[in-house]
Amino acid sequence: MKKIKYLDYLYYYINKQNDFGLQILLLEWTSTRKTYHELCFDKEQGTNPWWLKRVNTRTILIPEIVLDYDPGEGWTKEDVRLNLINTVLPTLSIMYESEYVKVFDTTNKGYHVHIFDKRMWNLNRFKREQHRIDIMRMFPCIKQSTGSTLYPDMQKKSERVSIALEYAKHWKTGKVKKELE
Repeated sequence: MKKIKYLDYLYYYINKQNDFGLQILLLEWTSTRKTYHELCFDKEQGTNPWWLKRVNTRTILIPEIVLDYDPGEGWTKEDVRLNLINTVLPTLSIMYESEYVKVFDTTNKGYHVHIFDKRMWNLNRFKREQHRIDIMRMFPCIKQSTGSTLYPDMQKKSERVSIALEYAKHWKTGKVKKELE
């Protein structure tokens, strides 16, 4: 199951064995938040298989910056995708190694750009949030035809915020959040 392998990758490789929250979010119900270690240290224990099959959101990781682009007025999802490919990603590729920048189609409105920034380990929570805000402000999408600007969702500055889990079904669309090729 790709989702479970990705959770293991995030926990061991990206988040250096620091816990993060996992949740089941549905249109009609939201679970309590559990942690990676509660569900994944023994994937067969008790209700863990049930949870792991359904888990579809997670919290932002310590070294992670999430640029969440949802098309606003005058924007289409395709406008955002083209802007990411032609403007945002080329600049990010100068700042970060490609293995640390991943773009996912949320299958709902827009796209998530996940940046894993090793420098965040040297910052306290307040400074990490400020660093995320600074990066978010550096990478708006700009529509060439109109000059309109679309900034990432600033709520994603905090590690307490939940986001759609990669390789899991989105709670609104029921479609799997996949990495752009």
